[in-house]
Order: sequence, then structure tokens, then C-alpha cells
Amino acid sequence: MLEDVLRSHGKGTKGVRLFDAFGIPYIVRSRSILPLEVTTSQHVKAALPFVGNLAYIALAGGFLMTDILALRVLLVCGYSGLVTFHLLHAKPLRIPLGWSAFFVAVNTYAAICLALARFPAGMTEEDEAVHAAFFERLSPAQFKMLLDVGERRELADGTMLTVERVTCSMLYFVEQGSASLTLGGEEVAKIGRGGFVNDVAFQQGPESSSYGTCRCCGKVRVIAWQQEALRDLLSHDGCLADSFKHILVGSLVEQLLQRYKAEEKKERAMRPKLLRNGTESGDKFRCSLEEARSREQSLPALRS
Repeated sequence: MLEDVLRSHGKGTKGVRLFDAFGIPYIVRSRSILPLEVTTSQHVKAALPFVGNLAYIALAGGFLMTDILALRVLLVCGYSGLVTFHLLHAKPLRIPLGWSAFFVAVNTYAAICLALARFPAGMTEEDEAVHAAFFERLSPAQFKMLLDVGERRELADGTMLTVERVTCSMLYFVEQGSASLTLGGEEVAKIGRGGFVNDVAFQQGPESSSYGTCRCCGKVRVIAWQQEALRDLLSHDGCLADSFKHILVGSLVEQLLQRYKAEEKKERAMRPKLLRNGTESGDKFRCSLEEARSREQSLPALRS
């Protein structure tokens, strides 16, 4: 009988199927993606407003985030909520549903990439401490890349790191201990924890000679890089190269400030001695002047 009704409304013609595989007429078949038992449930219908509102609250919260990873996570939650909201309708809007699912995939991928960059595998607590103290400008993943192309070395007292005006193929970061820097045979600075050795030559380019002679003072632990391998890494990552350059410049400025403070302290210590020497010289000069004047005054008496 239903078939006759459908035919009377012009819905059936020869060769056109009127019913689906389950015997439900196409004209009344549900467009629900989920089973009708789910989409028509009274509990589901009561929960729909909460799901939709929570989804949009998460999206609004994401737009307020200043941390990019937190933003991505909230966007994933918000768009996932919208996907759920549309799926629970008996007649879901396919276009908003499809685009919401696409945004879930895009933001999930971005969040995973950010999480891997922020929490790279293989970093020890010691690595994290060094990164936080001296390489904070780099992301943890970038710092891990630097560690992978370098190596940690334990150096004995007196080990020569660089020789003045001689090319050295290494760049060193002092992780523990200190090294003395000499120019022309005179010690001019101490490079302690957090300082770089041979950084001036590294920034000047390949085949540049070392600025001074550096020798270990006691046991020293360093991170050593072959300059060629390090330059190759930096050439493939402009962001890493710029950040690492800022770190080198900052370390050099810190060393110059330390040298200035040391010279200033030395000058202050010498100032009382210089003043004392100057007073003694002045007293001798005044005594000589008074003696000369007394002799000059006695000349007329002698002549008379």
C-alpha cells in the first residue's frame, strides 16, 4: 500500500528503487549518522545544549590563550565538542560537521608537533638544567639537536683548548669548571661555567684563528662541537642559527663585563698605593722647593 502511495506522488518510476536494503522507504529514511536509538534518546537530547555550549566555551578559551600549545589543545577540545554535537542530532548538518572534523585533525597535528618540540625524548635532568640556565632562548628540541651533534668531554687540569693565533676546529661550552684565557702570555680572563671557548673564531668563519690561548684550570667538563658539523646544522635551521648566535653574543658580552669588573676591582685596590706614592712625591718636591728658596735668599748675604 505504501508503494502505491509513493507511486501516486510520482516518487516511483520503472527501474528506480523505492526502498533501501532494510525495507525502509527512501522518502522517510533517517539522515542520522549514529543509530536512531542514540540520537532519539531523551538523555542525549537533554545533554545536547551542554555539549554545544561547552564546545564554544573551549573555543573561546583557546582564543584567549597566549601559549600556543594550550591554544591548540583547547581548539581540539572545542571542535571535538562540535563534532559530537552535530553527530548526536537525528538530522546533522553535514557541512559544519565535516569542517569541524577537519579542524580537529589540523589542530591535533599541530599540537603533537608543538608537544614534541617542547618535550623531546632523550633529555636527562642534567640536560634540562643546562638548557634552563644557559640555552633558554632555544626550544628543548633545538637544544637536543645541538647535543646530538656535540659530545661531552671530561678534561684534565692543564689541558690546552686553544692556542693564540692558531686555527682550532672545535667550539667548547664550559659546563663545569673554568679555563684561563691568556693574550700575549698574560692572563686576561677566566671562562667559567656557561662560557664558550673559541666562540670568536667560530663567528668569524672557517679557518679563523683562535683569539687567545685557553687552558683548563683543574678538571673541566665541556660540550664540544666540531665547527663544520655545527655550521651544517645551523645552515638548515635559520631560527636555530639566529638564537644560537644571540647566545654566543650574550656569552661574549658577559665575559667582557667580567673582565671590566676585574680591572675595576684591581684599579680600586691599587688606588690607595698610587695616592700614597703621589703624596710622598709631592712632599719631596715641596721640601726641594723650600730648600731652593732658602738658598736663593741667602745669596745676597753671601755677596755682601
